[in-house]
Amino acid sequence: MSREVYVFTVCPEKAKKNLIKEIQNDTKYQTPFKDYVAKHNFGLPEFEKSNYESITNKVVNDFNAINRYELEAIFYWFFNDFNTNLNGSEKSYSEREIDFYNMLKTLGIELVCELDQKDKCWVFMYQLGEYEALNKLGLYSDDDNWKDYEISNEQFKEYLDYLLLLLCKIEIEQDPQNIEVQNLLDEFKTNDKLHKLADYSLIEIREENEAENILENENPDHRRSYQRTYYGVAEMMIYFVKELQGKIKDYNGKILIIDSQ
Repeated sequence: MSREVYVFTVCPEKAKKNLIKEIQNDTKYQTPFKDYVAKHNFGLPEFEKSNYESITNKVVNDFNAINRYELEAIFYWFFNDFNTNLNGSEKSYSEREIDFYNMLKTLGIELVCELDQKDKCWVFMYQLGEYEALNKLGLYSDDDNWKDYEISNEQFKEYLDYLLLLLCKIEIEQDPQNIEVQNLLDEFKTNDKLHKLADYSLIEIREENEAENILENENPDHRRSYQRTYYGVAEMMIYFVKELQGKIKDYNGKILIIDSQ
């Protein structure tokens, strides 16, 4: 089964003007949003459940107050409707998908990046958890109210710097002559905090890969774990992170991440 990770930004003005009309419409969609929320909540932990009234209130008053679980309900409601209406169009799936995300943008929900390969998704989300743990954010903090935790715009941008530095350190091990990567490393030369965080994670990655090498030598059929993934995706993910950083450089609002897993 595939895995997708989506990163969204939001526009409260567009949501208040356009999104509210859609989620309150009981006839346009196969399943009204209010009914979808009730079904979506089934089986979820209490803190992941969404509330229709709470969502509509945030859409009208401050869409920046939306949390990732509420946005997830909105996104998958639209996405499920999109998938049930694919027939009868002369456009390709990719063309329809572009139309879909452009539609979301008019409603105040803009997709700024999507990862759809398991290994890349795993690296991105695992390292986000590492960044949170090393900085004592969310459930790793001393705050018992972590269930309401949302990574801030500033923290997410620092996470991208941390991830970029870590990926560069991994890639330079494989290709010491990579001038472009070396130049990126030079940009972090004086950032002692990020070097400390990245080096801590790099030690863990090296140790786990050494353990994987031993298992592989003992059993040629051994299936490598995701920890080996870093060395295969580092170079490609460097460009991905740089592109994402450029897209949100001047954005100061809410950043929300949806992970399909």
